[in-house]
Amino acid sequence: PAEVVAPAVAPVAVAPTPVIPVVPEPVEVVKKEVKRPGVLKRPGVLVPVISNKKAKTTMSAPTPFPEVTDGVGERADKTGREVFVGDLPEQCTVETLTFAFYRFGRVNSCRIIEHRNIGFVTFAEEQSAEKAVNAHLAYLTDQHNEPIVVAGRIVVVGFS
Repeated sequence: PAEVVAPAVAPVAVAPTPVIPVVPEPVEVVKKEVKRPGVLKRPGVLVPVISNKKAKTTMSAPTPFPEVTDGVGERADKTGREVFVGDLPEQCTVETLTFAFYRFGRVNSCRIIEHRNIGFVTFAEEQSAEKAVNAHLAYLTDQHNEPIVVAGRIVVVGFS
């Protein structure tokens, strides 16, 4: 048989493609102005509202809790109506604390001391505070009773 020989091909020199530097176009940075309220607005707390017309300060009404007030103007002695709440979770808010104790009676005010994980709840009536403390004592004596739970954690309750 005859051998097939491929024709010799002369090598072709390929010129390298020039590298063109890509310079990014300048991008305009737009800063958004963040409006921060002067007062932290929480449901159940009276917040000053300044009207532009008369430059007079008025107070807005509490929104979602019709039976909850912030205790502003409360001049009566709180003895017997205020309870101490200990072992609060980190993410506890005034609203979650209010909801947890609302079942015992009308809540006048709630305060949370975050760095110590404690709080204070002031009821409108002494009987409501007694119900809350007795519910906690009932849970301590018999684990079958319902505990007081705030944001997923069982809390300690006593008179302040």
